[in-house]
Amino acid sequence: MLLASITGYAAWCLRMFYLTPILSFDASVSAEAREAVGRWAVSSGYPEPTEFTWSRAWENLWDPWNPDSTASMKISEDPSGITAIHNDRCWNLSPVGGKWDHFTVEYYGSILVDAG
Repeated sequence: MLLASITGYAAWCLRMFYLTPILSFDASVSAEAREAVGRWAVSSGYPEPTEFTWSRAWENLWDPWNPDSTASMKISEDPSGITAIHNDRCWNLSPVGGKWDHFTVEYYGSILVDAG
């Protein structure tokens, strides 16, 4: 029983190394935009799980509730595009012919996140 508990805890703490970011949609995101983001999430262009490092693994074992390790990808929509933000990285999907297309994903790199 103790071994099962330790294994379960370790798996919970190390999940960030094998799970891709979870999508978190803003309430105003349309069904068509959600579908396009969903297609992007299963494509090869979607962010990979966090790269494994021993220092990051130990950090997560000591603080498994750290929000940085389980941050979801925040999705918002406006007429010019769909914005996806995960940790400090940003992507944008553009409309093509009035419809959302997951092939238009553009990576914008790191952004400054307001700490306040």
